[in-house]
Amino acid sequence: MNNIVKSFAFGAALALPVVAQASTDGLIADFESDKGYTALGVYDCWEQSPFRTDKLSGNVAVVDNPFADELNPATDEPINGSERVLAAQRSRFAGNRFGVRIDLEETFELTPTARYVHVFIHTPKKGRAMLVGLGSRQERLDQDPYCEQFWVLSSAAEQAGQWYDAVFPIKGAGGIDIRSFVIVPDCESPHDLTEDFLFYVDAIEINDDLQPRITDDFYYQINGDKSTHMLNRNDRYTRTVSLNGSADASTQTFAVPQENDKHVYFDLTENIFTARPGESLTPVISYNGTWMHGYFYIDYNSDGRFDSVVAENGGAAADSECVAWSCYLSKDSKGTSLSSTNTLTIPSFTLPADLAPGMYRCRFKVDWNNIDAKGAPGDADTNNSVAANGGVIADLMLHVHGTEVTVNDNQLNGEVLAAEGDQKLNALPVPFKQDFMIRMNPEKGFEQDGFTMLCGYNFSGDPVDKMGNRQYFVYEVKASEISENGLYTIPAERMGHGNVMINGNMKEVDAIVNPNVEPAAPAAEGDVIYDLQGRRVKSADRAGFYIVNGQKALVR
Repeated sequence: MNNIVKSFAFGAALALPVVAQASTDGLIADFESDKGYTALGVYDCWEQSPFRTDKLSGNVAVVDNPFADELNPATDEPINGSERVLAAQRSRFAGNRFGVRIDLEETFELTPTARYVHVFIHTPKKGRAMLVGLGSRQERLDQDPYCEQFWVLSSAAEQAGQWYDAVFPIKGAGGIDIRSFVIVPDCESPHDLTEDFLFYVDAIEINDDLQPRITDDFYYQINGDKSTHMLNRNDRYTRTVSLNGSADASTQTFAVPQENDKHVYFDLTENIFTARPGESLTPVISYNGTWMHGYFYIDYNSDGRFDSVVAENGGAAADSECVAWSCYLSKDSKGTSLSSTNTLTIPSFTLPADLAPGMYRCRFKVDWNNIDAKGAPGDADTNNSVAANGGVIADLMLHVHGTEVTVNDNQLNGEVLAAEGDQKLNALPVPFKQDFMIRMNPEKGFEQDGFTMLCGYNFSGDPVDKMGNRQYFVYEVKASEISENGLYTIPAERMGHGNVMINGNMKEVDAIVNPNVEPAAPAAEGDVIYDLQGRRVKSADRAGFYIVNGQKALVR
């Protein structure tokens, strides 16, 4: 690393700088300048550390931010666009509480009232971040001014490979002056470290807010916090949202509990509309109130946001994910000029005919003359925000499907077949949302033990993806639910979730005792039994001929 400075010695007493007591509210250091700190180094809480016995010296420096262009995928804005950050080398020869030490320009008192220290951290290794406070008790004049006064783990989830805001709750008995912070990037045993690594620190701040400044909620954002309530608007609320015109049902409606809940944002993604490519659909919002506008969005490319594009005629462009609205700049989404802008009536729109089957996030919004899916943020003069105006933002799912789905099976020691015609389930096309009967067909020496069924799309990933979108449902079917002849009917409802993957469970059958055989004598427990292909089996699980004690026998 270039421009690295040596760490200072920690064994000797250090002269105390004459500093003012910090207000402990706001930014302490951002490393854009040398303000906020008096010295930088490394520190290890392990007393026998080679960094405390002067066998090793640490590497630390203020450097150009190597991740200034790292973007929030939801906003395309830098997560941390600072020009300069603090870099340090995490040594594999240090203890688990080894980190970068920052001597503060202003001390502050540790009091019984909890405060929160926020630190931007970027590390290639996932681990529990820790903050160590160095200082002294005010009444102990002979105490080392840089004694360890607290150790606290981050309350924010640690992440690797991207900037995150580690949040540390701190408090004490009072009368404790904190002069230095030690930021430990991974409070884990270093025994599994095969090499040192660089980590970065930035934007150290103390405030009363437990919430991280960098959210990992990158997807489907709103302007403001998703826990925001409406501002003094008991007269306005959304009751239901609907999609009309689908071939599956003329009207599909779901409730929005805003009348009692009073939130602006609702994650209602457990509710799923269904439609087919090329269908004409009409969004409908049941709203208590007037002089507001309705908007409907579909995340066609599943990137975690809704892109709004207005065509030259003032309507929705072909590539817009705001697919329909009642009014924006005095026009609806068809581009029709409105004689009155007091309307929540949203025109119909048509799903693309080539839209791939799958699960898509959709959003209803009640707002005033604002096409941004995140909602009107308001302004200082009018506070004309979605919250102040009594609007709503509600996310649901849209299942786009064809007239058929495909069924596959995956198991050892047998197979699962279509009951009708014994067809193999190899991308077998079957009608959408209709009962489908299967037959478990275990190999000789095995029996069915139920199966696991995935219904939906993208089975290689998680049932709910990282953006919070449902991809498939998982159902367990017990052996007792399957008939004696191996038949089971998958209900139409489950066949309406999308494609189906059946993972059959086949288990070995226990050894046969006293089977009825001819012409050989009855087999005893422990007898060796083979099928006619010479394969050893634990039991004659089906009627037929077997070899028992070297003789051909008929097992009924």
